[in-house]
Amino acid sequence: MRLRVHCQEWVLGDRGYGVAVGDWFSEWLVLHGEENWPAAARRTYDGVVTPLPEWEGLGLHQQAHRLDIGSAAAYWESPVRVPPGPTTVTGVLGLDTYLAPPDWPTTSGVVVRLWTEHRSLVQDPAQGGTWVPESADALYVEVSRCGALLERGPEPHVLRWEACTGVLLEVDVETPQSHR
Repeated sequence: MRLRVHCQEWVLGDRGYGVAVGDWFSEWLVLHGEENWPAAARRTYDGVVTPLPEWEGLGLHQQAHRLDIGSAAAYWESPVRVPPGPTTVTGVLGLDTYLAPPDWPTTSGVVVRLWTEHRSLVQDPAQGGTWVPESADALYVEVSRCGALLERGPEPHVLRWEACTGVLLEVDVETPQSHR
């Protein structure tokens, strides 16, 4: 089974390394809602939901769930409690080392395709002038490898900035670990 997995630029930067086609993948997966994400990153998943108890890192007014998509376990927070059992949900699978509980299982496989994500960013005065995507649109460029994406910020007084904001991975999660 192949999954599309989004990796924000800051995750690669925090880890200080890049990613390439053929790399072994062993990461926590988090399911994000579909709002404000590029269409290429969004997917609809059939899986089995297991509601989880509250934990100290749970988002405000959120309910914690585990969504098993085949052999992949994704951590998922939603504003409503989802009943246990089979479900269909649309969202973005992502890597995140902060959102899932510390004992969350990793999903393993091999990176079989890779795209860099390029978005237009603007400053948002409501968020203290932080740079945010101008829209949910993105340009994806297929590559065979990508560095840690340590982009320099824009020049002073720039109002709009084109940046590489992350990578989109296609991961074969059914590759046996013995093939590493």
